Amino acid sequence: MRLAALLQKPQNGADAVTAQEVVRMATVDGARALNLQQETGSLELGKKADIIGLQETALHSIPGSDIYSRIVYSMNSHDVEFTMVDGCFLMQKRELLTIDEEAVVASVLPALQRVKKKYLVQA
Repeated sequence: MRLAALLQKPQNGADAVTAQEVVRMATVDGARALNLQQETGSLELGKKADIIGLQETALHSIPGSDIYSRIVYSMNSHDVEFTMVDGCFLMQKRELLTIDEEAVVASVLPALQRVKKKYLVQA
């Protein structure tokens, strides 16, 4: 979202796209672009509950009175407290609920070692 907002500014001016418009582009308009507007993109009865909860008290995101500007320009992935997809929590209190992180890391490490061995020059 931040990149989408910033890319517009040099050519079209500081007010080319507001932070609120960028959030709309990422949600409602994103669903419409994928022809999924009947299923997701906004919080409505009958639609999938795809939601993230953001911690808005982190120092890097305050002060600021406009929540849209804070989301687009100040907040980042570390501010996500929970994620919900289709009404089911995937992460709560920054803890993954559906993925065994240790198993993922263990399965990735051998592949990473092969890539390093093949493509990185040994010093």
